[in-house]
Amino acid sequence: MIAITLIRNRWSSLIFIAVLIVFTLVFMVIQLRRFHLPDAQAFDLGIFQQGVWLLANGYSPFVTVQGWR
Repeated sequence: MIAITLIRNRWSSLIFIAVLIVFTLVFMVIQLRRFHLPDAQAFDLGIFQQGVWLLANGYSPFVTVQGWR
């Protein structure tokens, strides 16, 4: 009885890990494809990169390109 329970738990864990890996790979491919499309402008990505850099270095997040806060 214990052996059946252990086998069942092992299979459910393996299935869960497999689904998790597939989910991660699918969304990683989707995001990488979106990033490499012509619609992903440097300006769009630069706004967020500048904000993260400013916050990481102790500054207020301020976008110098547009003057937005």
